[in-house]
Amino acid sequence: MEYNYARLWLHYFWVFVIAFLDLVIYSIIGLYLAVQSRRTSSKVPNSISNLSGVVKLMPLYALSYIVTILPLSAYRAAAMAGNRWSTEFQLGAGFVL
Repeated sequence: MEYNYARLWLHYFWVFVIAFLDLVIYSIIGLYLAVQSRRTSSKVPNSISNLSGVVKLMPLYALSYIVTILPLSAYRAAAMAGNRWSTEFQLGAGFVL
């Protein structure tokens, strides 16, 4: 495979960076909304207090994205590096995705 190195850096490196940044950004937004919800909960009616349930679930989107892409991306990156993993792992990772 002539272009494995370029493929690793131009595709999989960014997949992992975006997955990490996704988790960080969603967590920051969730913390910000949690702080704002606490500050304004006494001043604003029930609509803001319902926001606290959403804030707790926000990082779950980022985690679900990471859980679905990480196994297959790790398998493909390892295969490009010359490591051989079992076919069962590949099938399981594809099933998760």
